[in-house]
Amino acid sequence: MQASDQSLVEATLKGKQHAFDRLVQKYQSVVYGLAYHWTRNTADAQDLTQDAFFTAYEKLDQLENPARFAGWLRRITVNLCRQWHRARHDGIESIDAPGNERLLDELPHPTEAAHATLEAKEMQQTVAEILELLSPKIRLASCEKLVSAV
Repeated sequence: MQASDQSLVEATLKGKQHAFDRLVQKYQSVVYGLAYHWTRNTADAQDLTQDAFFTAYEKLDQLENPARFAGWLRRITVNLCRQWHRARHDGIESIDAPGNERLLDELPHPTEAAHATLEAKEMQQTVAEILELLSPKIRLASCEKLVSAV
């Protein structure tokens, strides 16, 4: 026999973690589906699902009618999705969000950027070593030429 939401909520409030685990198992796909409907992005939907259950667990003692856990959890999820949507439309957007594939293609590969940075540092070090070999008077003149060339 499957336990009711009310009995699972009451057991959770008495410290029985397995009861909340059963609530998560029971509603995980529903919460994920709702979050995915809002985000159209797997990673964001997973994050929102986790946030919804975390919030529900933290505020479970505020649930007035444990028999209405499902509706309460749905409201938590929708509120989190709305916050996500507002943040996204305030100019904050994940580079992994749908539609940003072109941006990802245009970014330099991390190893290419690291290689270019390493080459530039090696060049600076080589120039500094060569300048150290010169007399102070010639070094000053060489530095002035380098600065004016830039």
